[in-house]
Amino acid sequence: MLISIFSPKGGVGKTTLTLSLAECMSKEKKTCAVEFDFSPGDFPATLDVDKNKNILKAINFGIKETIQRPYKQNFDVIAGGYPDTHEKIDSDKLNKLIDELVNEYEVAIFDIQPGLIKNSVDILKRSDKILIIMEDKIPVSVRTARILNWGMLNSTIDINKVHILVNMAKGNLKNIPDNIVEYIVPYLGNKITFQSNVLLKQMLGLVDVILERDKKGLFKKSRKTIDIKDIEKFVQEKTQEVVEDDNFEELNITIDNNKNVAVIQSEEKEACNLVYIKTNIESLNNVLKNEMSNNENIGGITDDFDKCSIAIVSASSKEEIDKLVDSNKNLVIFLSPNRNDLKEYALKKGIKYVYAGECSISDIVYATENMIGKSQEENYNIAPNNIQNSADEIKSENEPDTRLEINPEIKQPDAMTLEEITVLVGNYVEKRINEEKSKMTAEINNLRQENEQLKESLELKNKEIEALKSDLDRKKKAVEQFKELLSSF
Repeated sequence: MLISIFSPKGGVGKTTLTLSLAECMSKEKKTCAVEFDFSPGDFPATLDVDKNKNILKAINFGIKETIQRPYKQNFDVIAGGYPDTHEKIDSDKLNKLIDELVNEYEVAIFDIQPGLIKNSVDILKRSDKILIIMEDKIPVSVRTARILNWGMLNSTIDINKVHILVNMAKGNLKNIPDNIVEYIVPYLGNKITFQSNVLLKQMLGLVDVILERDKKGLFKKSRKTIDIKDIEKFVQEKTQEVVEDDNFEELNITIDNNKNVAVIQSEEKEACNLVYIKTNIESLNNVLKNEMSNNENIGGITDDFDKCSIAIVSASSKEEIDKLVDSNKNLVIFLSPNRNDLKEYALKKGIKYVYAGECSISDIVYATENMIGKSQEENYNIAPNNIQNSADEIKSENEPDTRLEINPEIKQPDAMTLEEITVLVGNYVEKRINEEKSKMTAEINNLRQENEQLKESLELKNKEIEALKSDLDRKKKAVEQFKELLSSF
C-alpha cells in the first residue's frame, strides 16, 4: 500500500503525523516512511539518521543503499533532500523506486512537501491513499479546495482516494464541513513529538481508518463513511470563495514538463517567509542556516534571493545598502568591522537590524521571527517611499533625523574582528552542544529513575506471586486433607 501525506501549507504537523503513523502501522505491517521534502527535510534531525542517505541517492542507487532504521523504532526511513534536489530527480527512476518500495514493504508512506512539484504529482497518481492534513482555518480550506479542483481537472488526484484529516482541532470545526472530514486529531499541546503517547493513541485510530476497518476494543465504533459528492461540493463552493485575508491571495497553477519545477505556485504571503542567508563569514552562514531550518516559525531557507522575504546579508558600501533597500526585502545587515559610518547610513535608511559589532545568534533569530508576516514598511523605521536614495540627500550630523529615535543611553557595541566572530560562533556551537548533552543527561537520568521504579514494581509483583503460590499450596494441602477425611468414611 502506498500512502501519500500532503498538506496545502507548512506548519500543520504533517511530518510529526507521518512518523507517528509509521510507528503505529509498523506494529502490524512492514513499513517505510519516505521524506519527499526538500526544504530541507526534518527526518535527519528528528530521527538522528544520516542525511546523505537521502531520496536522491535512493532513486539513483536503490533502497538497499539508503534505507535506515531509526533507533528503537520498528519502521524504516529514507531521508529527504535539499532545495535543489528535486530538480535532479528523474521521473522514470522515481517510479522504479516506488515499485521497489511497494514490493519490499507492506506500507510505504510518502511525506510530501507543501509546495507541489512535478514529481509529487507522480507520487499522488501512484498512491492508494491520499491523506490531506488540514487546519480549521478558512485560507487552508480554500487552498485545499483549489488544489483538489486542479488535481481532478488534470486527472492527477483521484478524489476517491482522498482522506481528509484535521489536525490540532480546538473544539467543533468552524471552517471545514464535518461531513468531508474522516478523522480529527485534537490540539494536544505545543510540545508533542511523534512518540508522544497521546498522539500515538490518536494514530492507532487513524490506522483503522486507512485499513478500512471498524474500531476495535470495548467501545466499538463503526468507521465514518464519507460521501464523495460532499467533497466535490466542498471543492466547488470553496474554489469560488474569495478570501478576505491579507495572508492569502489567488492560487496560480502551472506545469513545466521540461523541468521538475513547482506545478503549484501560490502568492500566499505566509508561504513566502523564506530566509536568504549570505554573509561574508561561511561559518556564521552554516550556524544560521541550521538554526533557521529547525525553527518552526520560519518558512524555510532559500538560496534564491528573489524568492526570499527576509535577507540576512553583508554589505560593504552605501551603494550595496541602497540596492538592498530597493529590493523590497526585509533585511538583517552585517557590516565589516569598524564601519560605523555604514551602520549610521543603514539606520538612516530605516533598516532596523544592522550589525557592525557584537551580536548573538539568538538576536538574529529574534530579529528574523519579528519580521515574519510583515511588510517592508512595517519592518523599517522609515517608510521606504520616504527614504532618500542618495547619500548626498541624507541629513548631515548637524541636522538630527527626528524620524529615527535612538536611545543615547544604550551603548552601541564595538566592531568585531573576524577572529572574534569565529570565537562567537564557536561559543554558540559549544553552548548548543552542552545544551543537547544536558538534555540527554536528563533523559538518561529519567530513564534510570523509571528503570528503578520498574524494578521496584517487579519486585513487588514477585512478592505478590510468591504470596499467591503459598496461599495456593495451603489450599492444595487443605483439599488433600479433605479428600483423606472423605476416604476414611
